[in-house]
Amino acid sequence: MPRPNRGVYLVDKPRRLPSGVFVWVARWFEGGRKRERILGPGSRADAEKRIVEFREERRAAEKGLRDPDHYPIDFALSNYVREHAPSRAGAATIGYNVAALAPFFGKMMVSEITPEACRKYARQRKVKPATIARELTTLAAALNHDRKEGRLTLVPHIPMPPQPPAKDRWLSPVEAAALIRAARHDRQARSHLTRFIVLALYTAARSGAILDLRWNQVKIEQGLIDFNPPGRTQTKKGRAIVPISRRLMTLLRRWKAKGRPNGYVINIAGQPVGSIKKSFKAAAKRAKGKLADVTPHTLRHTSATWMAQRGVPLFAVAKFLGQKVAGTTEKYAHSDPEFLAGAAAALDRRLKP
Repeated sequence: MPRPNRGVYLVDKPRRLPSGVFVWVARWFEGGRKRERILGPGSRADAEKRIVEFREERRAAEKGLRDPDHYPIDFALSNYVREHAPSRAGAATIGYNVAALAPFFGKMMVSEITPEACRKYARQRKVKPATIARELTTLAAALNHDRKEGRLTLVPHIPMPPQPPAKDRWLSPVEAAALIRAARHDRQARSHLTRFIVLALYTAARSGAILDLRWNQVKIEQGLIDFNPPGRTQTKKGRAIVPISRRLMTLLRRWKAKGRPNGYVINIAGQPVGSIKKSFKAAAKRAKGKLADVTPHTLRHTSATWMAQRGVPLFAVAKFLGQKVAGTTEKYAHSDPEFLAGAAAALDRRLKP
């Protein structure tokens, strides 16, 4: 009767190599043939720890898992684009990020991802830290995807570059009016650019949400704008349902009378506008005052800052922005002159001399 297979076991005594070094050896039988693996020198306790790790590697290999030393990053990036990206709203961004990552990381093994490798990548890319962080986040997501799919045993830590402090640029009412006037002076872009600026200031929506907006999302009767189009895949960048202010309602009624029932609110000859950046930058440069540093996102920050300055509760500002209350409070609390006044008054009452 054949003896039962012991699996991988530690040979009782260390073996002396030709070099004179004593090493521990793991042994197992596979297909009737004896197999061995050198575990290295050290104490028996060290060898027992190494053989446990080796057994885990073999079990992972039997399940189709591969350790980071033998898993090309190119595999993970390819799997992520093919299996994950198509179902995401940001599929195009994932594609851009992978295209940037592949030339540097593609032929490396997962175990070669180190802090120095990430810093070297950042130096070679020569782009803003925010762009590097977005690309490295995609790399981390691709590796985690393969780990969850049962292809990769471990995922290394991927350090992100330090981020510069967030810009606190917002427009005064005078600057906002100057920007709108500058937009109206652009014959080619004045219609859609003016609409974009007005909608951004009155709704605090992101550029993408405004450019995607169709008339069937504008509920004139209910006095609401739903920035979530039917069937849109939800992302971390929330899109809110916002009330229509009195002044904006007047403009929307006028614009809708000229538009198509299911057409885009921001359009050029009925066609959607892919990007507003070029025409916006030109208008910002033409506007009187120092507006060259203003971007489309500045309008969202401006709208939120105006609400906070006028004493709108920060939980309501967060709801308007489609954000979590904690992040909104951290960013806009300083704009509300009454935000901490109650706390100071409470201390006055409690700590009377």
